[in-house]
Amino acid sequence: MSHHAKALVLSCMDYRFQEAIADFCRELRIAGSCDYLAVAGSALNITRPNQEQDRAFITGQIEKSLRLHAITQVVIINHQNCGAYGEFDLESTEKVQHYADLKKAAKIIQDHFPELKVKLYFANLKEKGSKREIEFEEVK
Repeated sequence: MSHHAKALVLSCMDYRFQEAIADFCRELRIAGSCDYLAVAGSALNITRPNQEQDRAFITGQIEKSLRLHAITQVVIINHQNCGAYGEFDLESTEKVQHYADLKKAAKIIQDHFPELKVKLYFANLKEKGSKREIEFEEVK
């Protein structure tokens, strides 16, 4: 293998977060050295997929990234106000669900790929008119 990546980043495809995720990857020091996979709902496709093939697609991509690019970690980023998750009555309820899904996704990935480290993040969204602020918090 002639080239290696540090990580595979799994995030939602939501365009509102792409620039912030790219900046965050620079903060994590993996930008330019990570495989990137964006699917609606990110961790939701692993924990509660609409179809079993959705989970198989994600784990298949992780396997390819590991085999082809020798990744050592998977970074999963879920975000507030995700259309794939639908509406929540309370912000706190939304966060609880995302945290639970992120943690369950990490367990599923580590069961399949025990050699990989999994890091979890939740992106908080604050929109004020046309201005958008996004803050990332680590989920442990």
